[in-house]
Amino acid sequence: MNNTNLSFKGCTFGNGTTFENRQENTIKFNDCEFNCRIDLSQPKASKQSTNLYLEDCHFHKTVKFYSRIFSDTSFENTTFDGVADFWNVNFEKETVFYKTTFNDNVVFSEAKLNKICDFRYSTFRAIAIFRDATFKKGLNLAHANFAFQSSFSTHKLEIGKFEQGSISLEDERETFRLLKNDAINSNNKIGSLDFYEREMNAYRKSIHSKSKLSIKQLFNVVLALLFIIAILPGYSGLLMFRFFLIAFISLVLLIKYPKFYFKKHSIKLKNGLNSLKDKIKLVLNYEICLPRLTSGNWWILFFQRIFGNFNQSWGLSLFSTLVIASILFSCYNLTFSPHLFEWGFTSWASWGNVISDYMLFLWPGRDFEAISNDLGPLTIPMDILSRVLIGIGLYQTLRSFRKLG
Repeated sequence: MNNTNLSFKGCTFGNGTTFENRQENTIKFNDCEFNCRIDLSQPKASKQSTNLYLEDCHFHKTVKFYSRIFSDTSFENTTFDGVADFWNVNFEKETVFYKTTFNDNVVFSEAKLNKICDFRYSTFRAIAIFRDATFKKGLNLAHANFAFQSSFSTHKLEIGKFEQGSISLEDERETFRLLKNDAINSNNKIGSLDFYEREMNAYRKSIHSKSKLSIKQLFNVVLALLFIIAILPGYSGLLMFRFFLIAFISLVLLIKYPKFYFKKHSIKLKNGLNSLKDKIKLVLNYEICLPRLTSGNWWILFFQRIFGNFNQSWGLSLFSTLVIASILFSCYNLTFSPHLFEWGFTSWASWGNVISDYMLFLWPGRDFEAISNDLGPLTIPMDILSRVLIGIGLYQTLRSFRKLG
């Protein structure tokens, strides 16, 4: 057993070549060709990690890396004609297979990849076996090429949360789309559900990240709303004073504590930006991610998320529907004069009536006067809005029950 470095360039290996039971600090093959089976498995009783670098290499037969612990790796322009077997391999750092071609099956069963694994412009002409594999920081298949539809074996595959900025949200979505479609093509609908959920979450985050609105635009919207409130009848000066006070406090917080508003973003003030005018100008032109009212897909994904996490949980769908219905019912109560009920316990009989009215409120097909005949000017608009949102919740609850077929 050796603790040395192996480095070959421009070599051809034929029958009789063996690397068994060797523990190297670094193994490097550059422009090499292998015409025989190669075994680079971890020697028994050895826990030492190894650096592996393969560049412009061609393996014509099976190559095994059983139970290897790789500290650093590089796979570039390498072709595997036989099985590439990474069973139980532990990759400690980011792993990139760049322009790597797998003409036969590639095995990652029980492998553990502690950082992102990226198959950048790699080609799969057979099956990639990810059975019992763990990708702790994510997997990127977005730029890989596949010879046929069903290309993966994903039983008990675990893909952890992606590190922020490790890959784009579009690549994350495409990765889960490929895995989802492969599971469906393999008649594994149950296995595709988790991939579908994560695909939609990545798409939702992608839309959200592109919806940027500057603080200046946001304040224009707020001021427009304050103006509308100001000209509406029935609002006293005291109420308007509160609105302007809140707006003033928000502006002060934005100027003095910008990170209070932007946890994931930081505004770095350059030297000389010490005046209040410079700070206001910098903050007002800063962009934050907000959903735009015109982004229809964002709202669709938003409602699918809160109503059942993309049809994955009927319990969440039902719970969200009941919570939103309770809020809407409270607002609906305020449109009546006198109110249908007052907060606070009076008697069991009165609360029984409230629960009865609430259960009737949950049914979108009821009459407008089913709960009370004393309608206020805002009762019908509030009622229509409630029917729409509750109807969406009930529909998503029913869809969650059908997720398996």
